[in-house]
Amino acid sequence: MRQTELDGKVHFYCCALLALRFAGKYQAVRSPMAQTIFLTRWLSNASSKRLFPRDVEQEIVWLRQRLRHGGPLMNSEQLLLTVYEQARRLRVTPAQA
Repeated sequence: MRQTELDGKVHFYCCALLALRFAGKYQAVRSPMAQTIFLTRWLSNASSKRLFPRDVEQEIVWLRQRLRHGGPLMNSEQLLLTVYEQARRLRVTPAQA
């Protein structure tokens, strides 16, 4: 995987986490079901408006499928955090190169 693709994915998951946390703070998005509904809508909006690079579209599709099949009690914030941390660890910073 190219560095720019990985950077785009890290950025995408960071944005998704921030959106979910802001929604939890400023809207009534506290239950797992409400988080899943919010994220599903956020992902649809991000995809339709092409807010992220083309490389990230695969991640959007994958995440929407996970949310759809995860059930109403799925911890979507933990899923986002786990994938974000894994992608961030894979990313090579300029000091490491």
